[in-house]
This record gives sequence, structure tokens and C-alpha cells, in this order.
Amino acid sequence: MSEKPPVYDKVADAIDREKKFSEAQKDQFKGCFLDHYSEVNFSTKDVRLDRMTAEHFRVLDSVDIEFNRQDTILYGQNSQGKTSLVKSLLYNIAGLPDDPSAFDMTNLVKTDKKTMSTRGCWTIDDSPYTVERSLRQSGQGNSLSGDNKPYLLEGHSTQSTITTEFTDPSEVLEKFGLQQLRLRGHDPYDVLSLFFLMSEDFTRFLGEKHSELLDILFGINITTVVRAAEKEIDGLELSEPENRAVQRLREYQSEQKTLVDTEEQLADNKDDLTNTLLEKKERLQSIEEALSGQNELDRLRQRRNELQSRRADAKIEKSEVVEELASVRRRIERYEDTELLDDVGDIGEELQNFLTIPDRCPICTNRVDKEQREQLIDEHSCPLCEKEMPEDRYRTEVENVCPDKAADATSDQHREDLEELREKERKLKGEMDHLEQRIKSTEEEIAQVENDIDTHDLAALAEEQDELRRKLEDLQKKAVDTEVRLGSVREDLTRVNYEINAQQHLKEIAKQKETRRQSLTRFRSILERARDSQRQETKRQIANQIKNLFKYFNEGSLSEAHRVEFKSGGSYHFIIKTSGQTLDSSVADNSNAEINLHSLLFHTAVLKLLSESMNSPPIRLFIIDSPFDNEVDEQNANDIVNYLSALPAILPEYQVLIASADTDTFEKSDYENAFQLREFGGSTV
Repeated sequence: MSEKPPVYDKVADAIDREKKFSEAQKDQFKGCFLDHYSEVNFSTKDVRLDRMTAEHFRVLDSVDIEFNRQDTILYGQNSQGKTSLVKSLLYNIAGLPDDPSAFDMTNLVKTDKKTMSTRGCWTIDDSPYTVERSLRQSGQGNSLSGDNKPYLLEGHSTQSTITTEFTDPSEVLEKFGLQQLRLRGHDPYDVLSLFFLMSEDFTRFLGEKHSELLDILFGINITTVVRAAEKEIDGLELSEPENRAVQRLREYQSEQKTLVDTEEQLADNKDDLTNTLLEKKERLQSIEEALSGQNELDRLRQRRNELQSRRADAKIEKSEVVEELASVRRRIERYEDTELLDDVGDIGEELQNFLTIPDRCPICTNRVDKEQREQLIDEHSCPLCEKEMPEDRYRTEVENVCPDKAADATSDQHREDLEELREKERKLKGEMDHLEQRIKSTEEEIAQVENDIDTHDLAALAEEQDELRRKLEDLQKKAVDTEVRLGSVREDLTRVNYEINAQQHLKEIAKQKETRRQSLTRFRSILERARDSQRQETKRQIANQIKNLFKYFNEGSLSEAHRVEFKSGGSYHFIIKTSGQTLDSSVADNSNAEINLHSLLFHTAVLKLLSESMNSPPIRLFIIDSPFDNEVDEQNANDIVNYLSALPAILPEYQVLIASADTDTFEKSDYENAFQLREFGGSTV
């Protein structure tokens, strides 16, 4: 929009004061206000009624009434079709409402007829127009058609001129100032209910349902920004997957942990099976060679030598693993007790010289060289006499060579390093166990080979061969089963990892939505406060207009009325205070005239204010159907007569039409000076 409305500064100031908004959000919400703030500009300025013709509409046969843009009272006996004629005006302007039953616009075609038609002659901005609109009832279920095919003609026509081409319904609504409001979500019948006061529901327009419509009519256009904010808030409603993302993420993470543990266990089992298979195959190969007819004894001896060499290699690997495991454990101890190490660090350095291993063996006292010294440290036994060194006389030099400073790391890094060390410790322990098993197995095989050498019993080897083959077959089956299970677990782990990523993404989306929703809710509150301030001013003006109308009521319930108060909230219900009672429009009693009085005063006051506005709906009609319904007592009836007689003077900008029953209380003389009178008998008038 080219110019900022006056309310913008108030809203922008409130946005700037909101501490929970970032600078980017403040700019965004200010832009949102300007983008959605819009005013309604009516292309038509003045619409009045000249003539109305209706055929087969509800109870009517054929009616043709001239109004000539004058204030008119239709009077006649009950059940003659006065209300039907009023509703034919509604239909002629807007067709069928979105919800026909809500406005008593059902069964519009007269019983035993298939079609009905309406023709209204209107003066629109001083130019004559005719609107024709029909309705056909036919087919299974008596479906209706034709209501959305109006005909808008220039000039006044007294005969049907329906052609094969109809006018776009939106063009007709635009002529009557209803299309722009419809585009904003307001049913044309809701708008028309301001100008058509129907006895079926006198207080229809007072409720909160029409508060936004009144906002637009009185220029409180900030309501369009409120609706835009509410629409975006509704669009941020979390979907079911987003709502469940946090819970499902926990479930998948728990499943992931179980699968990882299972994968590690299966991987370890696979390694054990592979190593065992290898050992058994080697033993089987050795036996098969021994039974092949060659020099079995030489082969046994050669096998023993190979096994002894393998045992030596395994022991070397074990010593390396032991050394590395000891180093890892010492580092773990330092990480677990970093503060203790810091406290005793200085003392340790002073004791270092006292604990270092001497140049002579502390067991046999023989001198040892550098290589023997390292063996002494690594294997805990004397390389000369092979006796085990007492624990209290042993100290490893490595601790003095590379002291770790775990305390230098951050707490997060500290935990990560500690986890890595523990994982390494587990693997080294497993490797050491495996090496010990290898050494033990090799030593057993050496013993067996040596026994074979001693006994040279080929029959026993043959039996062992058969046993080994059975064991190998069983081990291979277990290895295949383990491999299959491992593959399945890894597939499940891939799936679970994908789901975790997906749920984390949904969780982040839900978090962003909730953050946006909270900020929009605060923005909407700012808008609503600004709108409520404008509404209060509008209600104040309406209250003043109503108060000015009290002078026309001298006998009934309002004879001593002196104050009008609108209720808080979005509705336009109000309270009238008299010297003896309080009349509340929201709980008006149907058994007396309260509903009639409230609705007459409210609609008159609103139309009076709209007539003073520079941009108001162009319809210049105020149509009142059955103003004496709801068991109006004599005193209030006299006041209503007095008030209706004054309406043309109160609303000089409007064409006032009243449909009233011709009862004992109806006196034509009460209205002759202000209205043209038309007696209504349900047929052509």
C-alpha cells in the first residue's frame, strides 16, 4: 500500500517493544502488517429499489409492487406473503446463501410449481437497472438450478427478458457492493442481514460472528492482518508425524543401541569362529599329511617345530598386547582420577629416582644390559634366571617417559577420549584372550604332536581326523548362520539410522514451527490489542447514537433509559440501563419487546454512522419485517409506532421499507405523513 495507515505507528511501536522478537522478526512483522492491511473500496455508491415482481416465490402467486425509491409500508393480513416478498428481494440481489437453512431460504419454489422467478428494478448510482433471477426445481430429489444465473440489464423492464446468456454472478454482487466483502469471506446474506431486519432472528447481527464484518464496514481494516496471522498460525499446526517425532526418535535410538550391541557380539563370534576354523583346518591338514603315506615321523617333527615357532610368535604378540593394554589402563586410570594425579604429580617426580630399576637384576643380582632391562620391564621376569619379579620391586619406566595430561582437555573431549580408551581396552583384552587361547591351543597341539611322535599311532590320527571333519562342518554351519544374522542386523541398523535422521529432521521442523507459532501468537496479540482499541471507539460512537434515539420511547421499557454499555469481547451485544432495570441484548426475552427494541436501535445506529462514512456499502435500504412480533405489549407497541414513524427522518439517506400485519393496533394514520402505504393481499398490487 502506498501510505501507512494511522494505526501502523501504534502497532510498529508495540512490535519494537516486544523483547522476545529478534530484529529480523520485528522487520518481518512490520512488513506482514503492510502486506495484509487493505481497505474495501466500493465501486457503487447508491442502490435503491424502484419495483419488485415475484412469481411462484414461496406462498406468492404473482406480485408486482412499485416502490419508486420511496419509504413504504406494506400492510395486510397475516400469511399473505409479506415476508415472502421481502425474501424475494434478498434472492433477487444475491441468489441462494451458502447455508439456505440458516437464513430460512429453503422451499423457495411454490408448492406444485416447478419454477419461480424474481425481477427487481433498481436505481444504481442514478442509473436504472433490472435484475432477473429464477430458480428451477427438477430431477431426482427436486434439485435446484438457475440461482447462479442472474441477468443484469440496463434500464427498467416490466417483462421477462431472459436470454441464453446470463450475467456473471460476481458482476451483480459488485453492483450491490457485496463482491469485495464476499472475497474476504463474508456471505452476501450476512452483509444483507444488516439492512434486512427479519423477525425470524432480530438479534442475528449482534453476535460475535459479524464483528469482523463490522470492522471492515467501519474501517477497522487491521482485522485483515489479524486473519492473515491466524491463517498462518493454523498452517503451523503440527502434523501427526511431527507430533510423534520426539517419541519415535527415542524408540529408534533405543533400537539402534540394541542393534549396535548385537552387531558387536555377532562380529566377535564371527572372528572367533573364523580363527577356530583356521586352527582346525590346519590341524586337519597336518593329520591328512601324516596319513598320506610319507615319512609321518618327519612330518610330525616338522609340525612340532612349526607349532613351537607359532607359539613363540604368539607369545611375542601377547607381550606387545600386554604392554599396550597396561599403557591403556594406566591412561584410563589417569583420566578417571585426573585431580589425584595432579596432586601427587610433584611427589611422583621426587620418587622417580628411588623406584627406577637398577642396572643389576633385583632377583639374581647379575648385571643386565639395555635389551635385558627392557625385557625385565615388559615380562616381569629375569631374562637370566627366568624367575618372576616381585610386584613390589617392579616399576615401569614408560610412565616417566610419556605422562599424559588429561586435565588439559575439556570435559567433553575428556569423556570422548576416555570412551575411546575403554573401547581400545576392550579390544586389546579380547585380542589378549584370543592370543592366550591360541598359545594354549598351540601348546595342546604341540603336546599332541609330541605324543604322536612318541606313540606314532596312525589309528588315533585317523579317529582325530574324523572328529575334526565333523567339528569343521558344524563350525562352518555356525559361521554361515552368524554371517546371515550379522547381515540382517546391519540391514536393520541401516534402516534405523535412516529413521533416526528422518525423525531428527521432523523434530527440527516441529521445533521451528512451534517457535514461529509462538512469535506469531505474540504478533497477533499486538494486533488484537490495536483492533480492540479501534473497536471500543466504534462501540462508543454506536452507543452515543443509540442514546440519542431514546427520546422516541416515552411509554414502554425504554421510557427511562439513560445509559448504553457495550460488552467486552468481540461481540456487539450491549446493555441498556434504565432507572429500574437493565436490558441485556444477549439474553433478551422473547416473551416481550426487548429483542425488537435492541435490534431496532442497534441497526438504526449502525446505518446512521455508515451513512456519515466516506466509504460505506452502497445499499440504501432499511427493510424491517414484522416489527411487532414477539408479543409486544401495548406501551412498547406505541413506542415502536412512534419510532418507526420517525425512521425516515432519522435515516434520511435510506429508503425505509416496513412489512407489517394489519391488526387492531395498526393505524394507517400513524404513518401517512412519513410513508407511502401499500395494502398487500398476496397477489398483484
